[in-house]
Amino acid sequence: MSTKKLTVLLLVSAAGLYFLIHKMWLFVLGSIGLFILVWYRRKIIKYFFILLYFIKMVVQTIFRKKFVAQPSKELLYVNMPDGRKISYQEYGDPNGLPVFYFHGTPSSSNEASLLDSDFKAFELRLIAPNRPGINGSDFVNTRQFSWWAADVASLADHLKIGTFSLLGFSGGAPYVAACAATFPERISSALIISGAWKMNVKEAQQHIYESVRLFWKVAAKVPFLIPFIIKGMRTKHDEVTAEEIELWKNRTTEADFNFLKENNRIAILKKSVNQAITNIKGVTWDVLMYVRKWDILLDKIQFPITILHGLQDRNVPVALVEKMVSSIPNTTLKLYENEGHYSILGNQMADVIFALTGKEAILPTPVEISLKVEDMSTTDIKTEVLPGNQQA
Repeated sequence: MSTKKLTVLLLVSAAGLYFLIHKMWLFVLGSIGLFILVWYRRKIIKYFFILLYFIKMVVQTIFRKKFVAQPSKELLYVNMPDGRKISYQEYGDPNGLPVFYFHGTPSSSNEASLLDSDFKAFELRLIAPNRPGINGSDFVNTRQFSWWAADVASLADHLKIGTFSLLGFSGGAPYVAACAATFPERISSALIISGAWKMNVKEAQQHIYESVRLFWKVAAKVPFLIPFIIKGMRTKHDEVTAEEIELWKNRTTEADFNFLKENNRIAILKKSVNQAITNIKGVTWDVLMYVRKWDILLDKIQFPITILHGLQDRNVPVALVEKMVSSIPNTTLKLYENEGHYSILGNQMADVIFALTGKEAILPTPVEISLKVEDMSTTDIKTEVLPGNQQA
């Protein structure tokens, strides 16, 4: 406790005692309230901002006209052994090496179209399943991260694919970990880009956008409000207006905006969110899993995982990534100085292709400028800090 805070509390306590002796009950109550306000001021301020954030989302939900998106017309479906159906989409080269893509949150399989042309050029088949309750996949109200491995294995069996690679973007990170822990014998490579992990730890709250910080605080502290916030994210149409482009410019890093403003990528992300929110319950469950207890034992994963992360990422701070991967053996963490949350998908395609296939891409590979190992006590982590390409 700071000296300043202790002094204030002592003065308030002395005043309260004085009022109590003289039976000045109104002032006694005032002193107690002031004491509580000083003692818990940080928590009070935090919950005050959470309340304002919730009020904002409710107002947007009430007064902004919404539409209920329908599941993507391009969806394919497969039945799971328990009778559920899982939807998925395919991109890239249909005859190429298979790569299962795990989308972020809140998002859906449409997100994988960001990589469609690149994966087609490098002869990779991109298979993007939707998690339960998202974009046509049946909802399950008891699922955990580890359950995803069984769904992926069933989908691979349906497609008659023996071994395959994994690619998880943002919220897809723990789903890659779940598969790597469950059936390493079927995986040829595992890659995580801008991965989100446990979002209720202190490292997740550092150096991120205030809206992102408040979102995860609400999820952790008052989860029953999340459905209202998610409903407020749904927009009237999939097309992007000039106003929305300007909003993206102000709420993303320069590297991210330079990547997203080209090739209609903002519209792709917007559509991915709208498609996800066809089922509020499904997206809510998916979001809350990141702040609940995990059923994945990260330290038991033996399959090598490559993680690419931008030092300018303000959606998922690098401190959180370093904390989480310190628990996973045989992990290679590559950090890029000038990359944000999304820009790696375009600017570092050479490293993406190499991590998935082990083959050098035609694109030039960034030059390593330093090698840094923070802690080798718990795992063998190889960390490289690489310069990012500032061109979109």
